[in-house]
Amino acid sequence: MDNPADSRQLVFQELLTLLQDDRWKSFDGFESYTDYRLRAADLLHVLTHNLLWHLPYELYLQTRWWQEQRRRALQASGYRCQLCNAKGTVLDVHHRTYERRGREEPGDLIVLCRTCHDHFHSLRGSQPQEPADQEQ
Repeated sequence: MDNPADSRQLVFQELLTLLQDDRWKSFDGFESYTDYRLRAADLLHVLTHNLLWHLPYELYLQTRWWQEQRRRALQASGYRCQLCNAKGTVLDVHHRTYERRGREEPGDLIVLCRTCHDHFHSLRGSQPQEPADQEQ
């Protein structure tokens, strides 16, 4: 979707539909309170992922989720570029894949110094891309 407002509208509509489901108004239909809480946690996880997935990339990079993933990647790399081993320079955390955006795994990310990151993008002739809309 080209228009970020359209993407957000879809996510919020999905949230509204799920929250209006009568099953969430009582514990009826759930075997226990724990079952209810687990289902609610699953729902929250799905909604959070969908919201992160549909955010424009620039906004996604500002989320607490991304900042924590970035911090973990930098820490795991020892605050060094994973290509040239540079330390004490500006480091970028690059997505190797956008397949799991909003639920990245450590292997989805690589820490690069700005020089290596710029070189990578010049070789590929690419800039960070919005992920294609797909079923999650």
